[in-house]
Amino acid sequence: MGSTVGTIMGIIIVGGLFVLALLTPFLLGRLLKKLKKRYLPVKQRITPESQQVMNAMDPEALAMLTNHLKHFNQKMSVTRGWVTPSFLMEAYFPETHTFDPDVSVDEMLRYFDNDYARRSALRSYVLDSYELLKDGGVAVGISRLYEDGGTTHVRFILTKDKATGRWYMDHISRQFAGEIVEQLTTSRNTTMYELQLEEGGGLAYESEKPVPGISVGDKVMADGYLVTHETLEGNIYYRLLRMDKLQ
Repeated sequence: MGSTVGTIMGIIIVGGLFVLALLTPFLLGRLLKKLKKRYLPVKQRITPESQQVMNAMDPEALAMLTNHLKHFNQKMSVTRGWVTPSFLMEAYFPETHTFDPDVSVDEMLRYFDNDYARRSALRSYVLDSYELLKDGGVAVGISRLYEDGGTTHVRFILTKDKATGRWYMDHISRQFAGEIVEQLTTSRNTTMYELQLEEGGGLAYESEKPVPGISVGDKVMADGYLVTHETLEGNIYYRLLRMDKLQ
């Protein structure tokens, strides 16, 4: 009886070791990929244009921005100290297809922290444009390359807290191409453009005044950030920073 039990236990142990040997490369590969994503440094590529951007920026703003990008592959909660609630919402709402100005920072951070493992890691970036905005903030254009070969371009809006003197990541300005299908004056005497996107769907953009040379029927490239604390004329809308007519 004892030898039979010993034989069975031996078979179980050998089988377990065999299965473990088969799974080890897979499990080890996943672990190494996770560690590589979390700790592999993000490379900043330097070009003549990026050098001009860095020279134009406030040193503290530049340090904050590069620190944010350096930690891009880590959990979003790591970057909490230098991003505003608006910045988080502008990332959270489009990704979750929701719009709730009362969503808590903790809820958004939990979502991003739980979801970050599936995201493609950032390999490198280059700063390619700089614009000083009317309100004293700055818009910095960034081209990004990911581990899966994908690329994106975005402009981050950085603002300085007047009370503390600290710089923060405040807005995410994105570019969309499409056709202007409607232009109207809002209840607060600003101009709203309805943009029919090339890939389908539409976006609304608010501008303080009409953009010179732009009219209904024009194909344009619109640059702006999602307004997260209110709607306008019943629409979720973007604050327009720039609009250029396409040829």
